[in-house]
Amino acid sequence: MRKGRIALEFGSASEERRDYLSKLYFYTKIIPLSAKFFLKTGLTPNQITWLSFIFNIIVGLCFLSIEHVHLIVGAILIQLGLIIDNVDGIVAKVKDMGSSYGKWLDTTTDRIGQILMVVCAGIGLFIRSGEILHLYVGTVGSLIVVSSTYARYIQLLVKPEVYVSKTGKDIKKTFRIGAGIFRGGGAILIWLTIGAVFNLMYYVFVFYFLIFYGAYLVRLFIIYRKFLVNNMNSQKGGTD
Repeated sequence: MRKGRIALEFGSASEERRDYLSKLYFYTKIIPLSAKFFLKTGLTPNQITWLSFIFNIIVGLCFLSIEHVHLIVGAILIQLGLIIDNVDGIVAKVKDMGSSYGKWLDTTTDRIGQILMVVCAGIGLFIRSGEILHLYVGTVGSLIVVSSTYARYIQLLVKPEVYVSKTGKDIKKTFRIGAGIFRGGGAILIWLTIGAVFNLMYYVFVFYFLIFYGAYLVRLFIIYRKFLVNNMNSQKGGTD
């Protein structure tokens, strides 16, 4: 009975998150099994959330190392933390322990953890190479990711019903850019994993964080600016 409930809640969580990684075969198998394990531990959903955050902190420290083996350890811990991060919500629903605080804690620790790992990875680029170019790439890439994380909240300033009525477009689809493997917090983690395992962190920062997320920020700014201009024009037309 509980196994079926876990599978049901995992499917529901995957649909709500619309996260590319949660739909991959490996994660669809390992996450429900992990949830079953954590249900036996007696840990609360919030405690599981904090455990995932601790993993993020350790990953950040690994990314500051000059040893490639430590980067690989960080990559493994990223995946473990990602799995645990998907478990807390399932445990909360199965045990009927969901709360607004739990949702806030999960979202907040996710954002802070992602930023911490990216910033440490950027600093690690310079520590390992000593080249000024790597320092610039790591710094700018980190700033772009931090900015894009908070820029998503710009959507909250644009009321969806107003945006649809003015433009005829779905606000959620409009603010998206790129395929699932490039978009979202889960995608950031998978690219950090690739960069760490294959020692390609510099190229991940250049092509993913600088170019892709830079384009995301530019597009977000253009869309929001157009919306403000259209909204101001419509208000002026209404007063005339």
